Amino acid sequence: MTLPEGYGRIELGDGFVVRNTYTYGSLRVFDVRSGSVVERSVDPAAGVSDLDPETGQLAYSVLGGDIRIRELGKPVSGPAPVSTQVTPVVETDATPVAWRGQWWLSKPIAGWTLALRHTATGRVVATRTGGPTDAPFTADWNGRTASGGLLPNGAYTWTLTAQPVAGQGSALTLSGTSRLVGGTAVRRDHAGGGSLPDGNGDLLVRTTSGSLDFWHGTGTGRVSGKTAGAGWGTSVNTAVPFGDVNGDNCNDVMLRMSSGELRTYKPGCGKPLTPAVAYTKAGSGFGGMNLMTSPGDLTGDGRADLVARNGDSLYLYAGKAGGTLASGVRFGSGWSPFTHIAGAGDLDGDRIGDLVARKSDGSLYRYSGAGGGRLKAGVKIKSGWGASYTTVVGVGDLDSDAKRDLVVRDRAGLLFRISGDGNGSFGTAVQIGSGWGSFKGLF
Repeated sequence: MTLPEGYGRIELGDGFVVRNTYTYGSLRVFDVRSGSVVERSVDPAAGVSDLDPETGQLAYSVLGGDIRIRELGKPVSGPAPVSTQVTPVVETDATPVAWRGQWWLSKPIAGWTLALRHTATGRVVATRTGGPTDAPFTADWNGRTASGGLLPNGAYTWTLTAQPVAGQGSALTLSGTSRLVGGTAVRRDHAGGGSLPDGNGDLLVRTTSGSLDFWHGTGTGRVSGKTAGAGWGTSVNTAVPFGDVNGDNCNDVMLRMSSGELRTYKPGCGKPLTPAVAYTKAGSGFGGMNLMTSPGDLTGDGRADLVARNGDSLYLYAGKAGGTLASGVRFGSGWSPFTHIAGAGDLDGDRIGDLVARKSDGSLYRYSGAGGGRLKAGVKIKSGWGASYTTVVGVGDLDSDAKRDLVVRDRAGLLFRISGDGNGSFGTAVQIGSGWGSFKGLF
């Protein structure tokens, strides 16, 4: 931007300049906020001036030596960001700190506050404050609770509020998101693009060659990249992603072997699921089950549970410490009309696992957990739903909105995400892939 030609001293204000040519009657203000120069005279008798660039007050002399102060009526802007550096991935065991934010602002501030929230729940997990400063300032966080406990893996939002000096302008608010790893396990999260679980639900895939692969949830509603676990051949016919059974903050997987034996494999955080992984025998005689899934915790003891269908009856196998199961308890009969039954996690916000079940007529039902290992009566949530779907999987949170989602595959091999609404139902299907028809199983 170019000012009109002229001589004399120029003083810079907040969005305007003052030109003083040292001769009375030539003190002028040029407003440059709008992107074009707008000139106006201050006083026909104005002389030498002195400008406060923060407040927009102009002091100047007039004939006779008097000093006058004039408010130029310019709005004063608050602090603005110049540069921000924030740790993008929070590793709980990192040294010297897991997370650090550093900010450079355009002008001094009276003080600042910082809040870090678990994005999924909105819960504040850490706060920091600082006093007046005119220099870059820093805030650190160890990635844990105030008492040093672990937090769930996943996204965390930071919000910085900087207060202007003496009320000059508006407060500045900046925010962003970092992702925590090395915390406690989140449902269906086994691995991630950075090897460690990242808080996003994953899809377990069985290939024709016998590999069991964790396809990584991206947090944006898709899956991309995988942690491959080769070497199974035909020894496994069903997989059930499970919770953390041994307290290592890593999710585990139940596998039904071709013999009908059920095993709980514990690969560790971000590790591939291979035959060499340590396991615990969870039970035997499961070969007759025509469906197996985990809805999460149905009994209220903090452990994931298994639901299995045998013929027309549905059974609950409560999870026990170490990856074993209690004896099956029959929910009841009348479950054979359902073409798909999927453990979906907590769909309705009561912290109890739920099931979704589709009948052959296309009706989709939610069976909410009632606590104590019981199910509430089914609630019809969709009609004419999923006639072309061959697979329905409760994949956890795939789109980072803290709601449980489904992944489905149709007869053409197309893969879709169906996002949960947090109230026990789902939205519309969004295609997230093609060519998935060649896989032997999605879990």
